Amino acid sequence: MIKNQNYPCLIRKDVSKIVISGNCPHVKQEIIQDRLQKARKKNLAVIVLDFGRKGSFSQFLKDNGYYAQHIFTAKNDNYKLISAESLKQEVFSIRSHAIEMGYSHQEYGTMVSFLNFLLGLEEQCNSVSPSIAKLLDKFKNQEKFEDFLAIQVKNKKIQRKQAKDYIQTYLEYVHAGITADVLISEQNFILSQNQGNDFTLSALKSGEAAIIYADKNNSSNGINDYLCRALTNDIIKLSENLNLLIIANTAQYSQVKRLYEMAESFSHDSQTELIYCANDLFSGVPYEYAESFTKFFEIALYGQHIDSSAEYVSRKFGSHWIPQYSYTTATNPYVYGEYFIDQLLGTDYTITNSVSNVKERIFTPERIMKMFSNEYIVHDMINGAVCLTSI
Repeated sequence: MIKNQNYPCLIRKDVSKIVISGNCPHVKQEIIQDRLQKARKKNLAVIVLDFGRKGSFSQFLKDNGYYAQHIFTAKNDNYKLISAESLKQEVFSIRSHAIEMGYSHQEYGTMVSFLNFLLGLEEQCNSVSPSIAKLLDKFKNQEKFEDFLAIQVKNKKIQRKQAKDYIQTYLEYVHAGITADVLISEQNFILSQNQGNDFTLSALKSGEAAIIYADKNNSSNGINDYLCRALTNDIIKLSENLNLLIIANTAQYSQVKRLYEMAESFSHDSQTELIYCANDLFSGVPYEYAESFTKFFEIALYGQHIDSSAEYVSRKFGSHWIPQYSYTTATNPYVYGEYFIDQLLGTDYTITNSVSNVKERIFTPERIMKMFSNEYIVHDMINGAVCLTSI
């Protein structure tokens, strides 16, 4: 367990944002456990974003009192946004998947245009579907589309002429080979219809935990970029009614860019607690960008880093002047006279010492590369205090 005397900068009760970087598994485990136990006493809801996908968080949460859990493997095609007003973000997800599946610009452009056409019609009629799958089912074919318009005309939501214009537009998409039933039946075009695998954070309650095992944790194809934006938006909405502890385990790959907005959004929210853990915060991002990211946290902890990252960590804490002692020896040049006895005794010399100040890194890169797994540098971002300690 963490001892206060070995954990000097975190004993302040108001600390709610902690970033940890480096090869220091014991430190990460102890700190997360400490925060979970405090969160359990306050009945906080916990959200774990696990990009490492090691599957170990469930038992760890249970060991710390979180028995009610929602466990998901997150992909674009099975994540349901909390708010229906975010359907346009789901359309963006479909566009990203279409690009990945090899659809041409014209093909996916027409798909997205058709979906936006249906979304616009729903918004005008105040009849917004909860998901893209429901939207397509509502307008599955031309007959259902015309029936919907007839009801809206009857309820005076739209004018008769507008309805005719909408039908004409619908027929233009039919001519282009794009209709709702075509999209539903397309085997290679995922449209979030696997209801058995769908998940949403809307079910999370106080005292419960949600574990999201991220898919393709080093993806560069936009899938997780979209997913992290969607999760960020929904977590912000949840925080309006729930007190949260968010734990981001990024494992091998830094997720600074994807989680930057989340950290920034909660940086001034003392009610929402955030712990960001990375093997190397500086991996894959410019040093200045990672440095800017750490400023959203109150406490930064650094364990062992190697190569350029060790240099970055060392540079963060600057240098200090330390005394350097030097000695010089001078031999007596006289052979005879009163110095002859000194020659015989080996004492025919004088020693002069001097002290000078030299500049040296507070934590050298070599020291950082040799840190043990239970060692860490604590940097209090509020008052600037720094110390090297261990668990």
